[in-house]
Amino acid sequence: MEIRTKGQRQPPWLLTSYGVGNDKHSFYNVVENRFHVTSIPELRGKYICASTYGWLVLVNPSGDCCIWNPESMEKIELPNLPYPLDYTNCVLSKPPRDPDCYILFTSDSCRTFCQVGVDNEFFIEQLEAGGWFRIMSVATFKGNIYGILKDSFVTVHFVDGALELRPIEPWKFPHHLSAYYHARYKDYMIESPCKDELLLVHQFYSTSYRYNVFGFKIYRLDMCKMECEELESIGDRAIFLSGRGGGECCFSTEGIKANCIYYTELNGRKLHVYDLNDNGKTLLLPCPAARRSQSVNFWIEHQISQKFVNTKSK
Repeated sequence: MEIRTKGQRQPPWLLTSYGVGNDKHSFYNVVENRFHVTSIPELRGKYICASTYGWLVLVNPSGDCCIWNPESMEKIELPNLPYPLDYTNCVLSKPPRDPDCYILFTSDSCRTFCQVGVDNEFFIEQLEAGGWFRIMSVATFKGNIYGILKDSFVTVHFVDGALELRPIEPWKFPHHLSAYYHARYKDYMIESPCKDELLLVHQFYSTSYRYNVFGFKIYRLDMCKMECEELESIGDRAIFLSGRGGGECCFSTEGIKANCIYYTELNGRKLHVYDLNDNGKTLLLPCPAARRSQSVNFWIEHQISQKFVNTKSK
């Protein structure tokens, strides 16, 4: 069992946006199995792309993009975002008020970025068909941005309006079991509550329906020893994955099952719990009022959710 220390990350809350123009918002506390429904003007008609440093990255279908702090109500406007609904990952290099903060969006076809508060437009790097150099997952860890390509790990750097991807040698992308050869998959790279490590979560789903998830493989990335190790168990930790690419990991508490993965779909109201002990799945409906398809889920940081802490029983 991992040693816990003071100040450990608290479990995130699940935000479900639903209704006409996503004008209603449900905040679900997994620990207490409670939710609070409200309507937040700043979130209406918006998609959440990232929840980090106490800020939310928001974008609407027209490409209007901003970074919003729910605690201070401060908003930082960003340039209009091209292809606003195509991105699968979003990351900030530093806190938004840091003068050297960059924001990066990635998709199957392009990488889009800008320096927050400085650039008047996003820089776009189009990718060739086949996506060999596509960043499959990206994360900020101790001042660096790490990314996963199809066959390697890289650090991401912003240099004169361009991205530089510098391979981390001799690391290579892990080879997966042949049983998964015909499966589709999605990668998540998230910070572990344990010191000096990231977790790489490889989510497998069937080719017939994207969210028919049938398995996970998890790797520990030791950033000091520069080693990659497959884990059979995550012990007394739990992982939370959003369909749009975000993820968190924390130690289990009362109400949070250890060695489990809580994951949502790209759209819809369902929350799934995958038990790594026996590969069993449990289905939850944290927001019964949301419609089956016309709603969006995203895990948000515990500190952000405290603004909406007045919950009511399900």
